[in-house]
Amino acid sequence: MILDKRLMFSENQAITATAVSTNSLTFEVDDLGTGEPVTLWTQVTEAFTAAGDASLHIDLQHSDDGSTWKDLVPSRAFALSDLGLGANPLKINVPAGAKKHMRLNYPVADGPMTAGKITAGLKR
Repeated sequence: MILDKRLMFSENQAITATAVSTNSLTFEVDDLGTGEPVTLWTQVTEAFTAAGDASLHIDLQHSDDGSTWKDLVPSRAFALSDLGLGANPLKINVPAGAKKHMRLNYPVADGPMTAGKITAGLKR
């Protein structure tokens, strides 16, 4: 896979508590999901661990102005067993109706996590 750094939300981003992606992406037009498919992909680059039964959501958010964010695609809760090294917990096509600003939100439930890193971005 050839990656474009300008399409990366997170690169080895440590997630121990709820956080947003290191990068938000801004496109020239709304509705990136119309036409040729654009895929959101994720990869665990350090296995997630926690003292208890913590879980992680990976929510694709969008915004008109880059300051007020709403979930475009909320994910299910990923258990620790879904978040081992090399796992690809979420891979979806960006849906039609996406606004020009996008980011990922990583809510941690029943945490904190004691370790875990993720890389995520968009590709055609």
